[in-house]
Amino acid sequence: MKRFYSKKAKVLLAIACIFFSCVIFACCIMYKKFENKLFYTNDASRYTLENEVNRAAGEAYAVLALSKYDSDFNVEMLNRMNCYYGIIETDNISNLDLNDNSIYLYRNFDGVSVPNDYYIRSYTINSKTIFRSSDKFYSLGEGNQYNYIYTDEAKQTQTYDIQGIGYDTAGGRAYVYANDRYYALLTRSYKYSDNNEESAAESTNNIYSQIWAAGRADAEEENDEKLYIEGKAYDPISKTAEEYTLDLRTGKGPGTIYGDKVADLSPIHLFLNDIDEYVSLQDISTIVVNGENPNNKHYTFICFPNETKLAEKGHENDYYAQAKKIVKAELLIKNMIPTIAVIAAVMTLICLALFIFAAGHERDIEGIVEGPLEKIPLDMSLLLTVIVEVIAVLLIRANVGILCTVLAFLSAIAIGLFFCSTAAINFKARKIFKNNMFLKWLRKLNWKSRVWTVYGIITVLEAFFYIFGDFFGALYWRLFGGYTYYSYYYGGGIYVPATRLIPWLIEKVILALILHWIIKSYSRIKETSEKLAAGDTTAHVDIDRMPQAFAETGKAINDIRAGIEVALEEQTKSERMKVELITNVSHDIKTPLTSIINYIDLLEKEKIENKNVTEYLEVLDRQSQRLKKLVIDIVEVSRATTGNISYEMERVNAVVLLDQSIGEFSERLNDKKIELVTGFPDEDLYLQADNRYLWRVFDNLMDNIVKYSQPGTRAYVDLENGENVLRFIFKNTSKAKLNISADELMERFVRGDKSRYTEGNGLGLSIARSLTEGMGGRIKIDIDGDFFKVILEFDSI
Repeated sequence: MKRFYSKKAKVLLAIACIFFSCVIFACCIMYKKFENKLFYTNDASRYTLENEVNRAAGEAYAVLALSKYDSDFNVEMLNRMNCYYGIIETDNISNLDLNDNSIYLYRNFDGVSVPNDYYIRSYTINSKTIFRSSDKFYSLGEGNQYNYIYTDEAKQTQTYDIQGIGYDTAGGRAYVYANDRYYALLTRSYKYSDNNEESAAESTNNIYSQIWAAGRADAEEENDEKLYIEGKAYDPISKTAEEYTLDLRTGKGPGTIYGDKVADLSPIHLFLNDIDEYVSLQDISTIVVNGENPNNKHYTFICFPNETKLAEKGHENDYYAQAKKIVKAELLIKNMIPTIAVIAAVMTLICLALFIFAAGHERDIEGIVEGPLEKIPLDMSLLLTVIVEVIAVLLIRANVGILCTVLAFLSAIAIGLFFCSTAAINFKARKIFKNNMFLKWLRKLNWKSRVWTVYGIITVLEAFFYIFGDFFGALYWRLFGGYTYYSYYYGGGIYVPATRLIPWLIEKVILALILHWIIKSYSRIKETSEKLAAGDTTAHVDIDRMPQAFAETGKAINDIRAGIEVALEEQTKSERMKVELITNVSHDIKTPLTSIINYIDLLEKEKIENKNVTEYLEVLDRQSQRLKKLVIDIVEVSRATTGNISYEMERVNAVVLLDQSIGEFSERLNDKKIELVTGFPDEDLYLQADNRYLWRVFDNLMDNIVKYSQPGTRAYVDLENGENVLRFIFKNTSKAKLNISADELMERFVRGDKSRYTEGNGLGLSIARSLTEGMGGRIKIDIDGDFFKVILEFDSI
């Protein structure tokens, strides 16, 4: 597989991916062009390819004929073509016999019966109709089309003065009387409400006062309390709904009519319910009615193939001849498109897999090689990819031209390959989460902020898609579903009814309160657990108003805390008894031991000629001194452990003190043939400690080096100045096998060799640890084979 690691191979794989993707894209275009008609096998179905192309051919013939509707319908040209056609001057053909010659303005198929698969369509034509025609009627382009453009000439608009206005409270709709008839008002032109404010336009009411006065003048009887339409009197709606008004919305501004100027049309509800003609308001007192343009002409065009001419192969470039060639190629196209698409898809996946596999690898270089593009955060790369892909899809669907469509598609594939390569390299380098700007920022927050951040992001995204969901739904159908009812119904505006939005907001508020309750309860448990882990046995979980699951956990932690307190109390009591026992025994041993040492000293001063006795005295002297040191160390350990040592903290020069301590052991180091290598900084370094006990710590560690180092080796003592930390490092090679852990070495009466044949009592490191920690320092032991290292750390000043 390493053959794909070269740059040339990667470029070829990328080109192959793009090529096979283009093949798939072309197959999809063909599939979309034929709209699944290739895959119908029932010849009687209107969805077959033959019916489709014949329909397109009939459309093309209709364009040629009707483009000369005001002269000869292109009779001379069409009669030379491979079609039978006829033209009927009407758009209502529901009850016509298409074989009746009398209904046609013109036809060229006398004596020929109309077959079942004929083309027929009605057209409305006027001076604004545009005809477009081309020789190739069925292609990826538009071909021949009939376009009817709605203009002022296409629809005749009339304005009429309003003679009366009313509201049908039974049907819930407003009506106007104009042009001596009733019209229903479009709902966008009015609003019936109880907003009876003093700010209502007085001019609007004055206008309708005059309108009603004109109607009353034509009435047989004059009645100031009635509103007259066609001489018939109606009660105003103010009699049944005093506070209601009718707010009018027109293209020239709004207006409000009081209830006493609006007729109650409930008595004629059944009559009004049959009115299906809706109008809008041009202004306060005028309506606009759309009517048929008197200049419009209606034609119906019928067409079907002339099989005799087609058999003679006449006019081979004629539309029906082209349609016959397309139908003959149907079987070949039907088999080729899915086969080619499947092969191209498989090849695309194979090339893409190899491209991803080779990403990040280079020949003759081990590991993953990251380029400058891989340093871009992965989430930013994903965002860039999504933006480019969306723009590409919009350009492809916008039909901006073949060149722009191809460039948009190639850009989409290229940016997709770039992201796949970047993601693969980050995955192989195990940087998926590390090279992520959002996750980096999220990790810097505490856990509460993370929870609320995630909740906020989810809420914002949900709100975004909730508010703009209809817009994106319409956009989706526009891009992938064509002109559907959904995209027609939704014009792209943004409107969320309160009945949908308010429950959603209430749900989010309730969810936020529940989340706050859970976080607060969990915080109590977490904080108490951390305090207990840090040694604070007084920590307690307040389980008041907690969810049941959290309350049970909190109660369990409180029970654990109580158990820890009892255990600590028992342990402390036991330790105290041990220390007191050791201290008392040490004091009891110290008195007779002093007498023994004194008498040994007196015996050594006597002139004893017996060499054996002299040797015995030397052994007694050495062992008694060792026992004396053991007793002193035990007392000191007990004092340090129980906190009975009073430290006098002062500013200590670490360099000078360490150097003096090492100097005390120079002779003993030489005797053991141990070469000491020191590493001190040139400047003085200071720390806060008790000078006497820090000296004792250094003394114990140097004594440990002298006693346990392999003769003829080197030992190292270094002083490092870290960031606000002084670090003392003692290193040596042990002469005995260190078959013990570092933690065990820190315990009392423990030595590196478990044989206990070497000198030492195993208290040196324990004393050093107690004194170091008592002065606020830290001690650590590392063991690597026979290499022994002790590290002391103190805060520098």
